[in-house]
Amino acid sequence: MSLFSKKEKITIGVEGMHCQMCVKNLTRGLKETNGITDAVVSLEEKNAMVTFDPAKIDAEGIRAVVRECGYQPV
Repeated sequence: MSLFSKKEKITIGVEGMHCQMCVKNLTRGLKETNGITDAVVSLEEKNAMVTFDPAKIDAEGIRAVVRECGYQPV
């Protein structure tokens, strides 16, 4: 992987999280996804801030991961 890979950030609203286990579940699901380099999930803000490589995954792909983890992207 190049040190100069372009990274982008997106913040996605997330509905359906109720506790810190939800936060851990979604964080793990996002971070284990190819193309996502970092994810910070906030129960209080009801969102996920995701850093990703747009050559490997796009915003809709990230939203799909949120759905696969059992939550609703907004």
